[in-house]
Amino acid sequence: MLAKVRRAEPACPAAARGRCAQLRAFPRDRDGGGYKASLEVYKEASEKSPAFRRIYDSMTKFRGEELLWFRVRKSFDDFMHGIGSIK
Repeated sequence: MLAKVRRAEPACPAAARGRCAQLRAFPRDRDGGGYKASLEVYKEASEKSPAFRRIYDSMTKFRGEELLWFRVRKSFDDFMHGIGSIK
């Protein structure tokens, strides 16, 4: 559903809300379960393939560093949304 909305109106998810669409995140237990399952698959693949392990280790390091920047961005976004509601 969200992909169709983004294709039709890529710049304005707020328009979808105006048509009674509910934009919500997946429940944590669903996201967490899928994430844990993927980590098990990656661990198994790392044990079988040294090439995969090198790539996965590099990606994991990069992701850890990027998460710090995402936290900064999230804080800034929260701040800006707060200012926007002051008007």
